[in-house]
Amino acid sequence: MTWDLQEYILCIIQNRMGYRETIKAIGKESPLSHKKANKRIEVLSGYMDWLENHPNPIHKDLHDLIKEFDRWNNFRVLPEELQEPSAFKRRNKTRLLKHLRNLKELDPFHIERLTTKFKAPKNYKLRKLYLPIVSETYIDGYDVVEIKGTNRVVEYISSTMQLYMFDNKESADDYGHLVENYLSKESKDCKQGQRFWPDFRLKIAKAYNYSEINNIIPRRTNLETAFRDLDKIHLKKMSDISVNDITDPSKRVNKSKFWEL
Repeated sequence: MTWDLQEYILCIIQNRMGYRETIKAIGKESPLSHKKANKRIEVLSGYMDWLENHPNPIHKDLHDLIKEFDRWNNFRVLPEELQEPSAFKRRNKTRLLKHLRNLKELDPFHIERLTTKFKAPKNYKLRKLYLPIVSETYIDGYDVVEIKGTNRVVEYISSTMQLYMFDNKESADDYGHLVENYLSKESKDCKQGQRFWPDFRLKIAKAYNYSEINNIIPRRTNLETAFRDLDKIHLKKMSDISVNDITDPSKRVNKSKFWEL
């Protein structure tokens, strides 16, 4: 083990010093104190890989100790690129994984019903939102659907279907491209995940309904329930029409105020 790695471990764990403070304490003689941040991270990453892959299990345990200390300490001691998710982030990541599975499990039949129900017509003059949908049925693997932005539609998609929508097409397109590119990979390694998840969290933070969705734990059954509700509303509407004489305007039933479609 190199002297500077030993010094690094003593500073962050025994002396409880932060990452930047530790780098200064080690001194310019170590490559860990390189002027460029990416070089420092590259050297430290090499040291951590050496510990993790060392044949002596003590070195592997030391690697895990540093990672766990960083994750549970009241301040981080590793640069962001080498950090494990905190306990809080891991819970959120599980929620985000469920969201991605929801996207991936949308079949073409459900997508067609979704776009038919909520898509904004060309002459629609009220608020419009952009709903990115990831599916193999699209040439690019995803598409951005322009939908009606009524409060009822937003509430329904957010609380029941839990799909993100955006107030501009560019953000929706960026989100769709990022998610499709990640989901389309047959095998994913840790480095790909480390690049994807921070970018994904930044993009969904721009979603129009971000706050609504993140108060809910996504479940696959939510999508199924959503489409069952659409069927019930449709059948109820058809039943009302059959009961009333639609040829007489005075007897014609009003449209559902809930949908405002």
